[in-house]
Amino acid sequence: MADYYVPYLQEMAGVVLQQNPDWEIWVKLHPNEAKPAAYDGLKSLKNIRLVGNETDLNSLLLQSKIQISIYSTTFYDAAGFGVMNFSLQQYSPSSDYAFDMVQEGIALPLGIKENPVSRYFSELPSHQFLERQYIYANFDAVAAKERIEKLMIRK
Repeated sequence: MADYYVPYLQEMAGVVLQQNPDWEIWVKLHPNEAKPAAYDGLKSLKNIRLVGNETDLNSLLLQSKIQISIYSTTFYDAAGFGVMNFSLQQYSPSSDYAFDMVQEGIALPLGIKENPVSRYFSELPSHQFLERQYIYANFDAVAAKERIEKLMIRK
């Protein structure tokens, strides 16, 4: 996805720096990113920070206000963290899937030229953040332990 994310990030770095200079853009590459070196040019941009795979996604989400992707399972991971998910629309061969993310209510649509920080503040007063239970069932540790013990006895 580097062919799509790098140009987008270069442009947004300028937009955000000019209009929202106190905001940073953190970029966490997909663990299987095919072209990680393609992102190296972003290191020189003042308000972009590349985050490696040694950093836990949940710790990043705890510190984030916005998550932007074309499509990603991390939209689901962000539930319960108070993160506003934006899906870039009409911007890659994955546009259909990005549209589905919006239709499912997992992410809000974001135009490729749209300032995500401005959009965040305009959406914030009425935005309903996803609660974790909207996507994930509660984990019952006692029931899980009982099931595992039953499986162990059968063997």
